[in-house]
Amino acid sequence: MAADLKVLNVLMTVASARVTLQAQCNVSPPCQAMVTLSVTGSDIRAAARDYTWPSAWCKAVARLREQMAQRQTARLPEGERTGWPVAGQDPIL
Repeated sequence: MAADLKVLNVLMTVASARVTLQAQCNVSPPCQAMVTLSVTGSDIRAAARDYTWPSAWCKAVARLREQMAQRQTARLPEGERTGWPVAGQDPIL
């Protein structure tokens, strides 16, 4: 778990992380992993369920990575996000 969080910290600076693992016998799948990362801007949250702790954790980490990638893409200039030229710029051929 700690190694996965260190990799996420390389993608985006993480001030703190809160991880909650729950087992709920009356729910299927029973294992749930919930993560909240304190980052610049609004916090990033992800949760996942599966039949084993490692599987639930891997799904939650994948969702965190997706959200981080979306934030990084949103910060790029318009032309770099879409690959299309920005208004007033000549297209690169």
